[in-house]
Amino acid sequence: MSDLITLAQLSQGYRYNSDSLILADFILKQGIKGAVFDVGAGCGIIGILLKK
Repeated sequence: MSDLITLAQLSQGYRYNSDSLILADFILKQGIKGAVFDVGAGCGIIGILLKK
């Protein structure tokens, strides 16, 4: 199984940006294990990346 994830988003409307990707990468590098409670987090991209 590949560790790659493909993200797609519409060209108009609310979209995630590099801040979300950088924050998810930072969290993953901390090595913290546990559940993620993703409430009011825009489009939910950070939760998706952390679940990977």
